[in-house]
Amino acid sequence: HRALLEARGTAPEAAPSPSLAPMRIFDFFAGGGCFSTAAAALEGVEVALGVDDWGVALSTFRRNHPGAAARGTTLPATWAALHLPPARAPPDAGAVHAHFSPPCVAFSSSRRGRETEAEVELGVRLLTWSVEFAVRHGLASYSVENVAVDAVKRLFRRLKECHPGGFDYVELKAERLGAACERARLVGGAPDLVARLKALPALEAPQLRTMRQAFEAAGVAVPAEATHVRSGSGRYKPHG
Repeated sequence: HRALLEARGTAPEAAPSPSLAPMRIFDFFAGGGCFSTAAAALEGVEVALGVDDWGVALSTFRRNHPGAAARGTTLPATWAALHLPPARAPPDAGAVHAHFSPPCVAFSSSRRGRETEAEVELGVRLLTWSVEFAVRHGLASYSVENVAVDAVKRLFRRLKECHPGGFDYVELKAERLGAACERARLVGGAPDLVARLKALPALEAPQLRTMRQAFEAAGVAVPAEATHVRSGSGRYKPHG
């Protein structure tokens, strides 16, 4: 999330210039608004829109972000059907970052061999729509996130070939960024933003944290029954 402000030219450690209008977040496939919540913790960012067709998730988004517009729209959808918040006039125009996180059910390793043809077709269509929607409408800052499996990598590779200069992607491994988690994600989007993600420093093996270390650092006891964690391979192993 901090790369958003860097891509905009605002140092993440400092408050934005008073003359700089807030960056607005458009959160597609928003769920309860987790991406938006983390982004909104940064200075100079406000959540403007959440889109999800699951009523329970959207009601949670509304509670988390009462000042944002919430749309119960099934994606893919046209620009007009989304009723996006109107652009602001200068000097309050600010910037927009659109985040797309389509469901990963068709590609998740936890369902390998059990996914249906219809699920895969929908997964490909939603990821493709996300990229093409952003590129077609000239969104200068956007991100598309999904699981880091071969099928999604092949699709992202094709989308990069179809939209040279408009789309790039990177595989981010949470543990290399300091999280006590083995989860890996493919994050695609505007090339300038992806370039900044690629430049993030990666921790070396001795610096990686286990789940037990993360609990201890937070002063929280590890539950006695929590003996294993799910690894990136889908197998369970002792959490250390």
